[in-house]
Amino acid sequence: MKSHLPQVHFLPGQRFECTSCGKCCASGWKVPVNKQAREIIEESQVYAEVKKEGYLPLQIADDGKASIGRQANGACVFLAEDDLCNLHREVGLEKKPVVCRTYPRVVTNTPDGYFVSLSFACPAVLDNQGVLLSEEKLEIQELLQAFDSEVPQNVPLKERVRIAADQELPWKDYRALEERLLESFDARRPALSTLAMAEQLMRACSSRELSLLLQNGFDQDEQTSPLASQLLDVFTLHCLAILELETAPDERVGLMERLVGGESVVSTRHGFPLHLSDILSEARAEDVESIRFYFQNIVFGKRLTNSSVTSGLITVAVGMSLLLFYLEVFRRGLSDQEARERAFEIVEADVVTHSSGLDVLLDEFGKALAGE
Repeated sequence: MKSHLPQVHFLPGQRFECTSCGKCCASGWKVPVNKQAREIIEESQVYAEVKKEGYLPLQIADDGKASIGRQANGACVFLAEDDLCNLHREVGLEKKPVVCRTYPRVVTNTPDGYFVSLSFACPAVLDNQGVLLSEEKLEIQELLQAFDSEVPQNVPLKERVRIAADQELPWKDYRALEERLLESFDARRPALSTLAMAEQLMRACSSRELSLLLQNGFDQDEQTSPLASQLLDVFTLHCLAILELETAPDERVGLMERLVGGESVVSTRHGFPLHLSDILSEARAEDVESIRFYFQNIVFGKRLTNSSVTSGLITVAVGMSLLLFYLEVFRRGLSDQEARERAFEIVEADVVTHSSGLDVLLDEFGKALAGE
């Protein structure tokens, strides 16, 4: 049976160890529950206790599919006051829902097997401490074999990868492009560096010179065009307004006008003052390695490919711009470690990995950059 286990790849040197902070359990994310886990949960003592407290331990949709219930504050019904899982205490990790067993690991299925990356929305990922992910290889393989698509996954890749709207590369050539991206990324100027690569890649696609770019690599001395830099500033500001006023769209233009006018605006989402001057182009020296590690994780995990690679790079460029912004915002009242955790969580959860609320806006960025 083990001879049929799927091939799995890990970023060399990447580690993870859960610190039981409880953030993922309090996030409000939908956690699906399969038939096997549902039976275990419904027979547990904690299920009965949660029900007695007036909560729905499991939410059942009209199609019969189950997901974990939520407390009034959005946290998982099984999350205890000590930030530990009561279900875990009773039945153990191996009998919990698949998402709970695998997070923050995310996989992408490719012609060469599965590539495992980590979600930087998890604070422990930033520390890169604990067990090497590669030591979990057999466990991940068995999970994929047993549960397949139930394991959290990105869009699977086939033999050809879309680079731009009308341009594709064979899988092996895309792997070569990844190496070029990694060698050219400048973590000191993460947003502008990523955007410069997006520009050069778009130009190579339009001139049908992708093979030349793969051969020679990106021009690391080439700066972003004035138009690209201006677009980055504009779209960073627009995305910031959406993130800050997700449920109050009518107030977004006013927020942008106040920031552009030089006002300090207190964030209704985070409680910290926002200044337009906090949108920086260069990272602090103490953040450079974390930013480089994050970019490596994105590229290795094949997370630039959900739409097209150029679109993925533009999304990451805006994400990096917002990352530098929030790092400055949070440092006013938090320690460096806490500021990093919160800034990476926002960018990873709301922009780079789960950017559905920003997709239309980021698509417009790509069109404007392409001159459409």
